[in-house]
This record gives sequence, structure tokens and C-alpha cells, in this order.
Amino acid sequence: PKEEAWGVKINAALDKAVKAIRDIKEISSGLRPSVLDHLGLVPALKELCHIMSQQAGVHIDFFCRKRIWGLGAEKEVAIYRIVQEALTNVVKHSRARKGFVSLTKKEGVVSVSIEDDGVGFEKRDSDGFDIWNKELGLLIMEERAIQLGGRFRVESSVGAGTTLLAEIPL
Repeated sequence: PKEEAWGVKINAALDKAVKAIRDIKEISSGLRPSVLDHLGLVPALKELCHIMSQQAGVHIDFFCRKRIWGLGAEKEVAIYRIVQEALTNVVKHSRARKGFVSLTKKEGVVSVSIEDDGVGFEKRDSDGFDIWNKELGLLIMEERAIQLGGRFRVESSVGAGTTLLAEIPL
């Protein structure tokens, strides 16, 4: 009987370990998907927009005139994570029906804009974000852009949707 009880406990622990490994793989894939390493930023963003559209029921279009090469892994990951966070905000908070992601390269700058037709929000008078007032995601996106020598802007008004723009120098 003791061996049988231990067998049940061992199997339960094994099941938990397997689930934890699957969860870690899923989380790490979301942070840095393999498509980013294998195919580049543009296909990774296309896939992200497609997945978010399917999961959330928000139609998200992606536009990029041509492939953007030579950014380096650090910038590609930062841009990917900015778009990921922005689309998460669109899905969770905006009540949008449509979203639009645009990636362009012009005059030594890569720009990514994320727009939605959602409820928008009232901007504060100050330039900063209030991390205690559910704006931590915006702060994180801004920090990612600034760490790479770039800029981050938010344009939003109640009832008129939101536009986020990150500009990263090459």
C-alpha cells in the first residue's frame, strides 16, 4: 500500500512538472517567438496580428511595404514586444472592432504605429504615465523605445480610439 501511495504522489508530481514545462515554453515563445529568429520581424508581426485577431475577435490589419533587414536582435525584440503589448491593450481595454499595425523604415528610423477604433482614453496633462492608474503597459512600451534611443507617443481621446507610435533609430 505504501508503494502504491508513493506511486500516485510521484505521478501527480510528474504531471505538474510536465505542465510547468509546457507553460514555460508557451510563455517564452510569446516573449521571443521562433519565427522572429528564423524569418524576421515582418513575418513575426504578421503572425502576431493574425493570432491576436483570431483569439480576440478584433480585426487587426498589418502593413509593411517591404521587409526590414539589419535591425539587430535587440531592436527586433523590442519592436515585437511593443506591438505585442499594444495589441494586448487593444484587446483588453479598447473595446475596438478594428486595429491597424504599420511598420515603416524611412531616413534612418524604423517607425511602428498601432491604431484602434476603440473607446480611447483621456490623456493627462503631464508627459509621464501613471503606473498606479493601469498605464504600466504604456510606460513599458515607452521605456523600450527610449532604451534604444527612440521616441514613443500616445494620441488618444475618449470615443475616438488610440494611436501609439514608436520610432527607433537605425
